[in-house]
Amino acid sequence: MTETYGICLFESVNHALRAEKEVLKKGIPAKLIPVPRSLSSDCGICLRYPIAFHT
Repeated sequence: MTETYGICLFESVNHALRAEKEVLKKGIPAKLIPVPRSLSSDCGICLRYPIAFHT
């Protein structure tokens, strides 16, 4: 079975880095990745996380 992921877009790289730090502290296995081409983002990176952690 494959895992489903959610992504979170940010306006700046700084916001993305801060968010990654916070979710990792909470034990959520998140990872910064390039924004998919089908989406748009000001900073070009997004945070990928397992959808099971979406609230």
